[in-house]
Order: sequence, then C-alpha cells, then structure tokens
Amino acid sequence: MQRFLVVANLTLGGPALAAVLDELIASGDEVEFRVVAPVERAPYVAIPWEPAGVVPDDLAGLEKQLGDEATARADRLVARLREAGAHASGVIRAGDPVDAIEKELAASGPYDRIVISTLPAGASRWLKMDLPRRVERHVSVPVTTVIAERES
Repeated sequence: MQRFLVVANLTLGGPALAAVLDELIASGDEVEFRVVAPVERAPYVAIPWEPAGVVPDDLAGLEKQLGDEATARADRLVARLREAGAHASGVIRAGDPVDAIEKELAASGPYDRIVISTLPAGASRWLKMDLPRRVERHVSVPVTTVIAERES
C-alpha cells in the first residue's frame, strides 16, 4: 500500500489538488491518504481589519472559526477520497505547517510521498516561506507541490 501525506488548508477540495490525488488513486495500487490541515494561531493568522482599522479583540474566536473551516474542508476531502476507494483520514494541527508536518511524520510516518497544496504565488505565505524546499531538506521522501489556480 502506498501512503501519502497531504498537507493543505485553504486549497483543500480545490481542483488542482483533486487532479493530483485522482492520479494517485488511478495508479492501480492500493493507496492511503493522511490529510493534515495546519491552522496557525494568532498572531500568525491573517487578521481581518475592520473598516475603522481596529483589530478584532476576539482572537480566540477567530482561531476557532479558522479551525472549524479547516475541519469542514478536510472532512469533505477525506469523504471524497473514501468514495473514490482510497483509505483516508485527516487531522487538524495547530501551528505552522513545518511543525504540523514534523508532528505528523513522528506520529504516523513513514510516507511514500508528501503532497503540499498551496495558494498561488503572491497569495501564498507557504511559498513565501519556501515551505516545499524546507520540507524536502528534512525528509527522505519525494515532495510534490500543488499550486492552486487563481480564481477569476
């Protein structure tokens, strides 16, 4: 059985990621996916500014909302993968994506490949922090980077 670690958050359920995962399922081998959605904690999350320029004072509420949204996206992807015949599970991990990946590898590795799905350049904090290359330097498995298409 081939095991794949899928790391994404805002792009979970997007067409670019779906296409890559469909290819892996279609390979003919039995596959297992572990979906990890890193949810960063304040002050690292992008905080929506009110029109008056005031930061919302309910950062705990914002973090919960971001976690709930990530959970819903991950649940939908796990259900879709299972419907396609793959073994799939998911987890939401608080913290930055590097920490989330390290924790997941320690908890349930090894994997045959890590698939990182991110927003397009300019919008992606993960690309700005060079996440795919940082992960490649720390793991001994191939890393595939999926970049979501810009919305029209």
